[in-house]
Amino acid sequence: MPAKCIVIGGVSQAGKSALAGRLATACSYRTVTVLALDDFCLPESESPLWTDNEGREFPDREHPSSVDVSRLTPAIDAAMKLSDLVIAEGILLFHHREINKRFDQRILLEVDEATYFDRRRNDLRRGTPSEAYLKHLWDAYWENKKGLDLEDVYVFRSSNPADEAFEFLVR
Repeated sequence: MPAKCIVIGGVSQAGKSALAGRLATACSYRTVTVLALDDFCLPESESPLWTDNEGREFPDREHPSSVDVSRLTPAIDAAMKLSDLVIAEGILLFHHREINKRFDQRILLEVDEATYFDRRRNDLRRGTPSEAYLKHLWDAYWENKKGLDLEDVYVFRSSNPADEAFEFLVR
């Protein structure tokens, strides 16, 4: 039987990674592979750049062209051959049609602007981000979302969309 494939996309800090982890744990009776889009970004030297108001340039990991599709696509295909369930999560997964064709369920998680900013300000994994960069990430998400094919996508919008999506998926 072919693997079931779930993709989880959405705005930064909406709970994509947390939902993927919870699903993998809940399905531990199956062979599960979780693929994080962050592991398939181009090297910083090849990433598109974002320039802040002061003229400083930063790698723009929130841009669809920052994804190394040539590595991600075979990774998904290999996981589908080895697993009962494949879960891919990342902000930009819906931007790549050839990848989206592989998924049985598509989940989109979104939080409101205040929740996003509060969570991003408290996420210091990559240092303290500037307010301009945080604003860029928020705006880039909404700009890049325009024109996406979101037919057959289950959208969860709340302060904890990952919890709602988890309940939906495990019922």
